[in-house]
Amino acid sequence: MVDGPVRLNRSASGPLKAHSSWIGSSTSPNHEDVFKWQSDSIHRLCAALALLAALPVLATEHFVHMTSLFTFNPASLVIDVGDTVTWVNQDTEDHDVVSDTGDWTTFVVPPDESSSLIFSGPGIFPYRDSLYGPAGMTGSITVNDVVPPTLSAPLRPNSGQFQFTISGTAGLTYIIETSSNLTNWVAVDTNVAPSNVFNYTNTSATNLTQFYRVKRGP
Repeated sequence: MVDGPVRLNRSASGPLKAHSSWIGSSTSPNHEDVFKWQSDSIHRLCAALALLAALPVLATEHFVHMTSLFTFNPASLVIDVGDTVTWVNQDTEDHDVVSDTGDWTTFVVPPDESSSLIFSGPGIFPYRDSLYGPAGMTGSITVNDVVPPTLSAPLRPNSGQFQFTISGTAGLTYIIETSSNLTNWVAVDTNVAPSNVFNYTNTSATNLTQFYRVKRGP
């Protein structure tokens, strides 16, 4: 079974609310495990740098089109846990999405509308259109489990650098972002993990107060 799927019905052009979650800090709601580093520059400046524990992978929305050729396009889709799949009906008649294994309740998508499922558990989920499935209107979604990166060992080698350790998965891409206010985030680097545990150094860490977070890249 899909672990607690959430289905969203909306028009094909309507907005979809973004879903994300934190492993965060005691200094703001829903955050914990903040690491603080204080330094004294010539005994006059005291800089506090906070290292946020890593964000879990930010969810991605994927689209499957129901076509007038009675196909799902793409027919096969590979996503991560927490991602959303949105079926968009581009045909002139109703189509439905039926789970072959009963993982979700069948739902109908009228023409020019869409419907979504959030997949919160790993697995392979085959599905079909109840009327046109025998003619080949079938699809499959493979949901990969995701291990969120974690951050540790904050270190200030000198006044212009900040270093920490990222624990993730070798070969995956990770995006490092910084913020001075926990609201506006800027990507400062993108790394392909050389190993499951590796060090990252920001060589432009000149702000007195700076927050860091890491998320999985595409």
